[in-house]
Amino acid sequence: MPSIRVVLVEPYYEINIGYVARVMKNFGFKELYLVKPRAQISGIARRYAMKGRDVLERAVILDSINPAIKDAELVVGTTGKTSDTSLLRQTLSVRTFAEKVSSIQGRVAILFGREPSGLTNEEIKLCDYMVTIPANPEYPILNLSHAVAIVLYEIYMATRKRAVKEHKIPRNYATLFLDYVSKICDNIEFHDMKKDNIILAFKKIIYKSNSTEKELRTILLFIRKIYVLLCKN
Repeated sequence: MPSIRVVLVEPYYEINIGYVARVMKNFGFKELYLVKPRAQISGIARRYAMKGRDVLERAVILDSINPAIKDAELVVGTTGKTSDTSLLRQTLSVRTFAEKVSSIQGRVAILFGREPSGLTNEEIKLCDYMVTIPANPEYPILNLSHAVAIVLYEIYMATRKRAVKEHKIPRNYATLFLDYVSKICDNIEFHDMKKDNIILAFKKIIYKSNSTEKELRTILLFIRKIYVLLCKN
Protein backbone atom coordinates (compact mmCIF):
# COMPACT_ATOMS: atom_id res chain seq x y z
CA MET A 1 0.00 0.00 0.00
CA PRO A 2 1.38 3.43 -0.85
CA SER A 3 2.24 6.02 1.78
CA ILE A 4 0.22 9.05 0.71
CA ARG A 5 1.32 12.61 1.44
CA VAL A 6 -1.19 15.37 0.78
CA VAL A 7 0.56 18.63 -0.15
CA LEU A 8 -1.53 21.81 -0.22
CA VAL A 9 0.26 24.57 -2.12
CA GLU A 10 -0.51 28.04 -0.75
CA PRO A 11 -4.02 27.22 0.52
CA TYR A 12 -6.05 30.41 0.90
CA TYR A 13 -8.90 29.41 3.18
CA GLU A 14 -8.63 28.06 6.69
CA ILE A 15 -11.95 26.23 6.44
CA ASN A 16 -10.59 24.19 3.51
CA ILE A 17 -7.48 23.21 5.47
CA GLY A 18 -9.72 21.98 8.29
CA TYR A 19 -11.94 20.01 5.93
CA VAL A 20 -8.89 18.44 4.26
CA ALA A 21 -7.62 17.21 7.63
CA ARG A 22 -11.07 15.76 8.28
CA VAL A 23 -11.29 13.81 5.00
CA MET A 24 -7.74 12.56 5.46
CA LYS A 25 -8.84 11.11 8.79
CA ASN A 26 -11.95 9.62 7.11
CA PHE A 27 -9.81 7.59 4.72
CA GLY A 28 -6.89 6.82 7.03
CA PHE A 29 -4.22 9.16 5.65
CA LYS A 30 -1.95 11.08 8.03
CA GLU A 31 0.69 13.11 6.17
CA LEU A 32 -0.42 16.68 5.54
CA TYR A 33 2.07 19.24 4.22
CA LEU A 34 1.22 22.93 3.81
CA VAL A 35 3.45 24.93 1.46
CA LYS A 36 3.41 28.68 2.21
CA PRO A 37 -0.19 28.68 3.47
CA ARG A 38 -1.94 32.01 2.90
CA ALA A 39 -4.43 31.15 5.64
CA GLN A 40 -3.51 31.26 9.29
CA ILE A 41 -4.11 28.00 11.17
CA SER A 42 -6.36 28.87 14.09
CA GLY A 43 -9.57 27.75 15.75
CA ILE A 44 -11.55 27.74 12.49
CA ALA A 45 -9.37 25.05 10.89
CA ARG A 46 -9.43 23.01 14.10
CA ARG A 47 -13.21 23.27 14.36
CA TYR A 48 -13.79 22.05 10.81
CA ALA A 49 -11.17 19.32 11.12
CA MET A 50 -13.44 17.64 13.70
CA LYS A 51 -11.83 14.27 14.60
CA GLY A 52 -9.11 14.93 12.06
CA ARG A 53 -7.61 17.52 14.39
CA ASP A 54 -4.62 15.26 15.08
CA VAL A 55 -3.83 15.28 11.34
CA LEU A 56 -3.98 19.08 11.40
CA GLU A 57 -1.81 19.36 14.51
CA ARG A 58 0.89 17.19 12.89
CA ALA A 59 0.80 19.12 9.59
CA VAL A 60 4.24 20.18 8.32
CA ILE A 61 4.48 23.81 7.18
CA LEU A 62 7.12 24.58 4.53
CA ASP A 63 8.37 27.56 2.53
CA SER A 64 8.73 25.63 -0.73
CA ILE A 65 7.52 22.47 -2.46
CA ASN A 66 10.89 20.74 -2.83
CA PRO A 67 11.22 19.50 0.78
CA ALA A 68 7.70 18.04 0.52
CA ILE A 69 8.54 15.92 -2.52
CA LYS A 70 12.25 15.10 -2.21
CA ASP A 71 11.67 11.68 -0.59
CA ALA A 72 8.67 10.72 -2.74
CA GLU A 73 8.77 7.80 -5.18
CA LEU A 74 6.08 9.52 -7.22
CA VAL A 75 4.94 13.15 -7.41
CA VAL A 76 1.48 13.82 -8.78
CA GLY A 77 -0.30 17.09 -9.41
CA THR A 78 -4.04 17.70 -9.59
CA THR A 79 -5.85 19.86 -12.10
CA GLY A 80 -9.31 20.64 -13.38
CA LYS A 81 -8.00 21.84 -16.76
CA THR A 82 -6.62 18.95 -18.81
CA SER A 83 -5.98 21.04 -21.92
CA ASP A 84 -3.64 23.43 -20.11
CA THR A 85 -1.39 20.67 -18.78
CA SER A 86 -1.43 18.08 -21.57
CA LEU A 87 1.72 19.46 -23.20
CA LEU A 88 3.59 19.54 -19.90
CA ARG A 89 2.59 16.23 -18.30
CA GLN A 90 0.41 13.21 -19.06
CA THR A 91 -3.02 13.56 -17.47
CA LEU A 92 -4.85 10.60 -15.90
CA SER A 93 -8.37 10.34 -14.56
CA VAL A 94 -8.48 10.01 -10.78
CA ARG A 95 -9.73 6.41 -10.97
CA THR A 96 -6.97 5.32 -13.35
CA PHE A 97 -4.44 7.03 -11.11
CA ALA A 98 -5.81 5.32 -8.00
CA GLU A 99 -5.58 1.89 -9.64
CA LYS A 100 -1.98 2.54 -10.68
CA VAL A 101 -0.88 3.95 -7.35
CA SER A 102 -2.48 1.16 -5.27
CA SER A 103 0.41 -1.17 -6.16
CA ILE A 104 3.17 1.27 -5.17
CA GLN A 105 5.00 0.52 -1.92
CA GLY A 106 6.79 3.85 -1.51
CA ARG A 107 5.67 7.39 -0.74
CA VAL A 108 3.41 9.27 -3.14
CA ALA A 109 3.15 13.06 -2.86
CA ILE A 110 -0.06 14.56 -4.25
CA LEU A 111 0.02 18.29 -4.92
CA PHE A 112 -3.17 20.34 -4.72
CA GLY A 113 -2.92 23.90 -6.03
CA ARG A 114 -4.23 27.24 -4.84
CA GLU A 115 -8.01 27.64 -4.70
CA PRO A 116 -8.12 30.55 -7.19
CA SER A 117 -5.50 29.40 -9.72
CA GLY A 118 -4.23 25.87 -9.10
CA LEU A 119 -0.60 24.88 -9.71
CA THR A 120 1.77 26.99 -11.80
CA ASN A 121 3.50 25.56 -14.89
CA GLU A 122 6.77 25.40 -12.95
CA GLU A 123 5.07 23.39 -10.22
CA ILE A 124 3.48 21.07 -12.80
CA LYS A 125 6.96 20.36 -14.20
CA LEU A 126 7.91 18.93 -10.79
CA CYS A 127 5.20 16.28 -11.18
CA ASP A 128 5.52 12.87 -12.84
CA TYR A 129 1.98 13.23 -14.14
CA MET A 130 -1.28 15.05 -13.48
CA VAL A 131 -4.60 13.77 -12.18
CA THR A 132 -8.00 15.16 -13.08
CA ILE A 133 -11.47 14.48 -11.70
CA PRO A 134 -14.05 14.05 -14.49
CA ALA A 135 -16.79 16.64 -14.00
CA ASN A 136 -19.24 18.86 -15.87
CA PRO A 137 -17.13 20.52 -18.61
CA GLU A 138 -19.10 23.74 -18.14
CA TYR A 139 -17.74 24.01 -14.59
CA PRO A 140 -15.10 21.34 -13.82
CA ILE A 141 -13.24 23.16 -11.03
CA LEU A 142 -13.97 21.63 -7.62
CA ASN A 143 -13.55 23.12 -4.18
CA LEU A 144 -10.13 22.17 -2.77
CA SER A 145 -11.42 20.00 0.08
CA HIS A 146 -13.92 18.27 -2.24
CA ALA A 147 -11.14 17.44 -4.70
CA VAL A 148 -8.96 16.03 -1.92
CA ALA A 149 -11.88 13.94 -0.66
CA ILE A 150 -12.53 12.41 -4.11
CA VAL A 151 -8.86 11.62 -4.76
CA LEU A 152 -8.38 10.02 -1.34
CA TYR A 153 -11.63 8.07 -1.65
CA GLU A 154 -10.52 6.59 -4.98
CA ILE A 155 -7.12 5.62 -3.55
CA TYR A 156 -8.77 4.12 -0.47
CA MET A 157 -11.15 2.01 -2.57
CA ALA A 158 -8.42 0.91 -5.00
CA THR A 159 -6.09 -0.22 -2.20
CA ARG A 160 -8.93 -2.09 -0.48
CA LYS A 161 -9.83 -3.82 -3.75
CA ARG A 162 -6.20 -4.83 -4.27
CA ALA A 163 -5.96 -6.14 -0.69
CA VAL A 164 -9.01 -8.38 -1.26
CA LYS A 165 -7.51 -9.72 -4.51
CA GLU A 166 -4.20 -10.45 -2.80
CA HIS A 167 -5.92 -12.33 0.00
CA LYS A 168 -7.34 -15.23 -1.93
CA ILE A 169 -8.31 -18.37 -0.05
CA PRO A 170 -6.54 -21.41 -1.59
CA ARG A 171 -9.30 -23.04 -3.64
CA ASN A 172 -8.32 -26.58 -2.63
CA TYR A 173 -8.70 -25.68 1.08
CA ALA A 174 -12.13 -24.17 0.52
CA THR A 175 -13.28 -27.13 -1.59
CA LEU A 176 -12.09 -29.69 0.97
CA PHE A 177 -13.63 -27.76 3.85
CA LEU A 178 -17.03 -27.48 2.18
CA ASP A 179 -16.85 -31.14 1.14
CA TYR A 180 -16.41 -32.15 4.79
CA VAL A 181 -19.29 -29.86 5.82
CA SER A 182 -21.48 -31.59 3.23
CA LYS A 183 -20.46 -35.05 4.44
CA ILE A 184 -21.10 -34.11 8.08
CA CYS A 185 -24.57 -32.84 7.14
CA ASP A 186 -25.27 -36.17 5.42
CA ASN A 187 -24.00 -38.07 8.43
CA ILE A 188 -26.30 -36.28 10.87
CA GLU A 189 -29.19 -36.45 8.39
CA PHE A 190 -29.84 -32.77 7.71
CA HIS A 191 -32.69 -31.95 5.35
CA ASP A 192 -31.33 -31.04 1.89
CA MET A 193 -32.51 -27.42 2.08
CA LYS A 194 -30.95 -26.91 5.49
CA LYS A 195 -27.77 -28.57 4.24
CA ASP A 196 -27.57 -26.16 1.28
CA ASN A 197 -28.07 -23.18 3.61
CA ILE A 198 -25.36 -24.42 5.96
CA ILE A 199 -22.88 -24.96 3.12
CA LEU A 200 -23.66 -21.50 1.73
CA ALA A 201 -23.19 -19.92 5.17
CA PHE A 202 -19.80 -21.61 5.65
CA LYS A 203 -18.76 -20.61 2.13
CA LYS A 204 -19.50 -16.95 2.90
CA ILE A 205 -17.60 -17.19 6.18
CA ILE A 206 -14.54 -18.66 4.45
CA TYR A 207 -14.35 -16.11 1.65
CA LYS A 208 -15.07 -13.11 3.86
CA SER A 209 -12.53 -14.08 6.51
CA ASN A 210 -9.01 -12.70 6.78
CA SER A 211 -7.66 -16.06 7.91
CA THR A 212 -4.08 -17.03 7.14
CA GLU A 213 -3.26 -20.22 5.25
CA LYS A 214 -2.00 -21.76 8.52
CA GLU A 215 -5.30 -20.96 10.26
CA LEU A 216 -7.26 -22.50 7.39
CA ARG A 217 -5.18 -25.68 7.58
CA THR A 218 -5.91 -25.91 11.31
CA ILE A 219 -9.66 -25.48 10.75
CA LEU A 220 -9.57 -28.05 7.95
CA LEU A 221 -7.84 -30.61 10.19
CA PHE A 222 -10.36 -29.93 12.94
CA ILE A 223 -13.44 -30.44 10.76
CA ARG A 224 -11.86 -33.55 9.20
CA LYS A 225 -11.40 -34.95 12.73
CA ILE A 226 -15.09 -34.30 13.46
CA TYR A 227 -16.06 -36.13 10.28
CA VAL A 228 -13.83 -39.13 11.10
CA LEU A 229 -15.28 -39.39 14.62
CA LEU A 230 -18.84 -39.22 13.28
CA CYS A 231 -18.09 -42.01 10.81
CA LYS A 232 -16.87 -44.24 13.65
CA ASN A 233 -20.12 -43.88 15.60
